[in-house]
Amino acid sequence: MRGAADRKAGDQQTEQTLRSYRHLFEYSPGLICTHTLEGILLSVNPAAARSLGYSPSEMVGHSLAEFVDEPTRLQMSGYLRRISTNGRDESFIPVMAKSGEGRVWQCNGVVYEDGGEPYVIGYAQDVTEMLLARKELEKQVLTDELTQLRNRRGFFTLAEHSLKRAKREGKSCLLICADIDGLKSVNDSLGHPVGSELLVDMADILRKVFRDSDVIARIGGDEFAILAPDNDESKSSAVLGRLQSQIERFNAAAGKQYKIALSAGVACSSPARPSTVQELLGEADEKLYTQKRSGRPKLKLETA
Repeated sequence: MRGAADRKAGDQQTEQTLRSYRHLFEYSPGLICTHTLEGILLSVNPAAARSLGYSPSEMVGHSLAEFVDEPTRLQMSGYLRRISTNGRDESFIPVMAKSGEGRVWQCNGVVYEDGGEPYVIGYAQDVTEMLLARKELEKQVLTDELTQLRNRRGFFTLAEHSLKRAKREGKSCLLICADIDGLKSVNDSLGHPVGSELLVDMADILRKVFRDSDVIARIGGDEFAILAPDNDESKSSAVLGRLQSQIERFNAAAGKQYKIALSAGVACSSPARPSTVQELLGEADEKLYTQKRSGRPKLKLETA
């Protein structure tokens, strides 16, 4: 009788524990699921399903691969391999909501075995907004407020990364340092708002000339810098020629109180002569001021 009573008490305790776990699973704001080692969902709590716009019944029995976009499916395969091999995994996984909206989950999974087939218990947090906020903060820190180009800090951060990649790939990079001639005269004669307009126009010209893969920045009051990967010294004349042509097209257009002119210097980092961003900037800057000292005409002012 005592044994039967103990078993009954044990069963009641087990049932109470299971109820607690079911309650946790159903009402947790955390995103919880279980799936096989092949990625077939066995259970999905309401919070996880709701995060993607589904009901749990719409997800259970389906593959994890159905809830990510095509490029992420290889990443999902890697996740399944890692967790099968290591017994646990932590990763950021882009997921796709029912509406087609992309989300990002920070996932933690562990393989669990209770005598039957092993399966994965996964817990995740939707970190989409956090990552967007971080990206926006980084943009503010690395971006020039007026021109929306990179600022000096952003230039050094991205240019160093580009130089390291070029070195690994055995490629050359050009660094162009460009200075607007006569910006102070514009500010003094026409006012600082017009000077700011000139800077924005210069930034637009640079965007038209250079590629998305190039690092374009305003690094000082009237000074701009561009790092152009996969270009060597033999291409510097062509690059500057495209820049000059775009400036001439701008100057030929009506409606501005000024015409733009630049002084520029170019430096090159190559596999045979690798350089840091600071070294390239110093070399290009010296060539720029050599050009200025040569007596080139300054920016021409025009009255409206």
